[in-house]
Amino acid sequence: MPVHDSEIVLCNRKISTYLKELRREEKELWVLILSARSEVDDRIAGLDTGANDYLVKPFHFDKLEARPSAAPVCAG
Repeated sequence: MPVHDSEIVLCNRKISTYLKELRREEKELWVLILSARSEVDDRIAGLDTGANDYLVKPFHFDKLEARPSAAPVCAG
């Protein structure tokens, strides 16, 4: 049954469900959400679900490439 709310959905499951499972298994995994949802509330919700970063589409590829180099700085 499809999920009908404002949360990002992947294969009929809320992204928060996936992130909770990932965090149980891999606490140090860096999670970046790439989404077309650009509202501040969407970004906050994505980060609140367990993502480390949130990038709105469309984006410049250089902006995406810069993310992994910043990840260890923030994680450390």
